Amino acid sequence: MKKSGWIISLLIALLLAGCGQSTATTEKEDKAAETAETEAETKETSETDKNATSQEVLAAASEKSAELKNFAMDGTLKMIMTTEEGTMETNADMQTKTNVEPLFMQQTMQMEAEGQTNTIEMYMDKEFIYIKDVQSGGWVKMKQAGPGMGEMMNQQKTMTPAEQIKQLEKMADDIQMEETEGEYILNVKGNGEKLMSLTGNMMGSDPTMQAALEQMDIEQIDYTYTLDKETYFPKSLKMDIKMFITENEQKIEMQQTITSEFSEMNELKNFSIPEEVLNEAVEVDPAA
Repeated sequence: MKKSGWIISLLIALLLAGCGQSTATTEKEDKAAETAETEAETKETSETDKNATSQEVLAAASEKSAELKNFAMDGTLKMIMTTEEGTMETNADMQTKTNVEPLFMQQTMQMEAEGQTNTIEMYMDKEFIYIKDVQSGGWVKMKQAGPGMGEMMNQQKTMTPAEQIKQLEKMADDIQMEETEGEYILNVKGNGEKLMSLTGNMMGSDPTMQAALEQMDIEQIDYTYTLDKETYFPKSLKMDIKMFITENEQKIEMQQTITSEFSEMNELKNFSIPEEVLNEAVEVDPAA
């Protein structure tokens, strides 16, 4: 079954959801967050927890996200694509470590599709993507803004916890919030314009990805974001998507389930891109 390059890019982009960090907040957000944090400190009874609103929780989470310096994430994606030719299932697992300032990442991805399994090991900083060559065992590097790369780190920034929270704040009236003893669970379901906006922001501003979005008819999105009740740091994310894509006059049905589990919040020690990767990586042109 033919797979378009942008479909693979979409798979990777969705897997990246939840990785990374952005500390930018507006003055209004800061003020709201400060108010929410003060209330949380002065009203520590169970009754206060019951009275918390999704707006207050998101404002506090936006403020606390500035304290997130590094973290790890385990992500999975299951995608079933159905066309006139048949059905193809793709499964991927990814382990990610992220440092905030300076911004760099390490990722290992295992992808299984059409009976083949591939492992991709990579690092990313603000300028380059470093990928391990499976055959030679050496490293190559590609400029982020190079043809076909889609400025992946810039895309990454749009899918950070802080940015996801900002998008959720825009949909606060549509959020159903549940509470457990230690978690806030934020749920959004639907197929309206706001959820399309959320998906578009997750995919970033890359023209290729935006062109892919324009071909999509998103029928349903179920989005669940879980926050730690004590720290307001993210604990997990789950997103179920059903969409239809028109390509070359052919209608493709895609069903995806994406999960992300966060860990080691501010606990990564001595994490950096290895010197051997920086020094030995050979620059290549992805368009060549």
